Amino acid sequence: MNLQEQILRNQLEVYLAEQPAAGADSRIETLNRIGGRGATGVYAFTLVYDEAGERVTQKLVLKTYANSPEGVDRALKERHALYHLRTARYPVPSVVAIETSPEALGVPFVIMQQVEGQTLGAALQSADERKRRGLIAQFVGLLVDLHARGPEALIRREMSPVSAHALINREVHTLRGLAQNRDQQEYLPVIDWLYERRKSVSSGAMVINHRNYTLSNVLVGPTGAMSVVDCGWQIGDARFDLAWTLLDLERVGLDELRDDVLAEYVRVTGAPVEDLPYFEVLAATRWLMDVLHKGRAAGGFETGIESNKDSMLGPIGQAAALIAARTGIQLPDVSILLG
Repeated sequence: MNLQEQILRNQLEVYLAEQPAAGADSRIETLNRIGGRGATGVYAFTLVYDEAGERVTQKLVLKTYANSPEGVDRALKERHALYHLRTARYPVPSVVAIETSPEALGVPFVIMQQVEGQTLGAALQSADERKRRGLIAQFVGLLVDLHARGPEALIRREMSPVSAHALINREVHTLRGLAQNRDQQEYLPVIDWLYERRKSVSSGAMVINHRNYTLSNVLVGPTGAMSVVDCGWQIGDARFDLAWTLLDLERVGLDELRDDVLAEYVRVTGAPVEDLPYFEVLAATRWLMDVLHKGRAAGGFETGIESNKDSMLGPIGQAAALIAARTGIQLPDVSILLG
């Protein structure tokens, strides 16, 4: 445990001990960073305390966010999604606490139940063909289930009808705002391309988007049941979520798995995915803009926990190549994009 993690552990221990429902003699036995990128950190920790004469052990996860309005919003959104989805019996961790003030740890944070198991990516590596097919079916099934629940699962009010292309309009408008606010004007030609072609794209129903549905954000428990984590949700088009998932698989070299996931999605939904290339450009552009902005803001690019700028060259170049192939627009050289 490095000095920063030791300080975080001490601060978290004080915070938990001061809570009204805290058990006697509570302390943190272990705390380890298990993920996160940029300003976001994910830590697994073990809390022990006395309750009714017994020593209780609780395994939890701390997720920290940037100390900014955007970070506060992300913490609130994740807590909201976890609470309502779990209430609706969708497999997500339960929330233990949320703090939007930086007073306790210096940043906003959410504490949630630690889900026992391994990532789906790890489970697939050791699976035989029969088990692999079952894991893919369950992975796709959970995404389709999330989309099928509709916005009302998270938005507890009647939603006004929207125009046929309102969801795409919002995505493109958001990209344009990010390009202007983050000084990422190099993406404006691609954003213009998306805007000009938006009305030629078939309209889609409003659904809950996970926004980062990947192998590392789905955990497989000892019984084989899956749980979904990292719920940075938004109401959007289901095809954005699917495109994001497929592109993530391509970025890590799992092209065959990408094709199998798409085939299973088509089988489960009972229809081909219309205008998927458009949403691949949309998702690739958003991913590029986000990962490069976060990397520059943090002074480096992270893969997992270790900062490794070189490891980003391939994925960034791949995303830029996909955009060029679909649109004919060449983004600046990867070295320039990396800054």
